[in-house]
Parts: sequence; C-alpha cells; structure tokens
Amino acid sequence: MDVGKVDKLRIYVLAEDYAGYNSPFLAQHGISFLIEVKFNGNRRRVLFDVGSYAEPLLFNMKLLSIDPKNIDMIVLSHSHFDHTGGLLGIMKEIGKEIPIFAHPNIFKVSFATEPEFTYAGIPPLRGGSKEEIEKLGGVWVLSRDPIRLMP
Repeated sequence: MDVGKVDKLRIYVLAEDYAGYNSPFLAQHGISFLIEVKFNGNRRRVLFDVGSYAEPLLFNMKLLSIDPKNIDMIVLSHSHFDHTGGLLGIMKEIGKEIPIFAHPNIFKVSFATEPEFTYAGIPPLRGGSKEEIEKLGGVWVLSRDPIRLMP
C-alpha cells in the first residue's frame, strides 16, 4: 500500500509513565501522542491514544500550546484503560464532531488477572460509554482492517 509522502511530521508525547526530573510536564500511567502531519499544504492532527486520565494530557497540551479543538481525529490502539481512560474528558474539550478510529473490539469487556483480577477496558466513569462519546461528537469508525486516515 502506498502511504504517500509527507512534508513534515512532528510527534508530541502528551502522556507517558515518566515526565522527567524537574519537568513542568505531568506523567501518568499510559500513553498518548499527538501526531502532526503536513502534506501538500494541508495539516492534520491525530491524537493517538488518550492515556488513563484527560487532566494530565490537557495540562501538557497547554504547556505545548496545543489547542484540543484543533485535533482532527483520534486513533485508539486498543481498549486498555491506560490508552482510553482520558477519552471522555478529551472529547469534552474538543467540543466538535470528530472521527474516532478503533478496532470493533474496543468495547469488549476485558480483565487483567495479574496481580489481581481487575477490569482493564475503557473505564466507564473516565472513558465514557459509546453513547456518551457520540453525544459529545465522537463518530466511531470501527474496522478490523487497515484504514487510510488521510489522502
């Protein structure tokens, strides 16, 4: 598959387990990246995963002068809470209709068995239900196959 050529690619780490000593940034368990792609005079901002909580992401975005309202799409790698827990809070800040790309199993109930039996999927209170996300403008694009995110 030809993925085309980009003029510029920038990746911002918005959430990670370690923010550095004496860093102004907040860390959290989980991961989130903002991927900014420039091509043919166009720019797209892709939020890849949303960490465990929205608050540290939003704090770090502010430090980086990133406006959540300028995010064009969200990609969720999988359902675990440390990749999806911030979804509801992020959607509240984005405040517009936006595609959310994910595997159809994103809402499948999942559990961790070690070190103890615990729920490991999208946190209902933090991540929001499918319907809550849709009310905030989330448009689910669910696919088992690769999807071209931009022309």
